[in-house]
Amino acid sequence: MTNHFGDVVGNSKAMLMIGANSAVANPIGFKHFLQAKDRNNAKLIVVDPVYTKSAAKADHYLRIRTGTDVAFIYGLLHLIFKNGWEDKEFIDSRVYGMD
Repeated sequence: MTNHFGDVVGNSKAMLMIGANSAVANPIGFKHFLQAKDRNNAKLIVVDPVYTKSAAKADHYLRIRTGTDVAFIYGLLHLIFKNGWEDKEFIDSRVYGMD
């Protein structure tokens, strides 16, 4: 995780966890996810082959086959770019070789 927990609690509308069980691996950090759910009505989406303690607290749980996480991400990216949901300004100013 690269963002600040304060951002999660203060600004999140949705949180996506892929292949992570933060409820066990980082319970203090996971507390912030639960606070964001409570304070912001943020949705927690867990994508994992195994139903975990994090998945038990999720608003949406997607069970994927083991080893298909990259295919899942590529599918998600396909939908983001197909529908124009990407942040074009961010990509133009901070990304090299996007083509």
